[in-house]
Amino acid sequence: MTPSELLALADDRDRTACENLPLGYTETYGDPALREVIARTYERADAADVICFAGAEEALYLAMNVLLDAGDHAVAVSPNHQAAETAPLALCEVTGVALDPDRDWALDLGQIKAAIRPNTRVVSVNVVNGRRVPAW
Repeated sequence: MTPSELLALADDRDRTACENLPLGYTETYGDPALREVIARTYERADAADVICFAGAEEALYLAMNVLLDAGDHAVAVSPNHQAAETAPLALCEVTGVALDPDRDWALDLGQIKAAIRPNTRVVSVNVVNGRRVPAW
């Protein structure tokens, strides 16, 4: 689709909004207007508290690199976004805990508890797009 074809689908208000829209990279933390809109959906956050990401992999990479160091431990439930395991593995030891497909992908909290160590700093549980949320 060309930009002209895309703009042909827009109404007058959207076309006007796009007339001065610069093409290029946004600010590091995300577009300020988008961050404002996101912050308004929370009771105790403002735009300075919001960081926008291109997707889950990027956010997981950042979170793991901020939260974990050598000597730490992480628990990662799988299946997951790959960065939930690979980012921590580059930094520390990781114990994987698999959801059980024979139990409708149920999470065994006993396995999580057993995997936690004194140096565990992160327990990563995420639901990959397209999967049904497990019944815990």
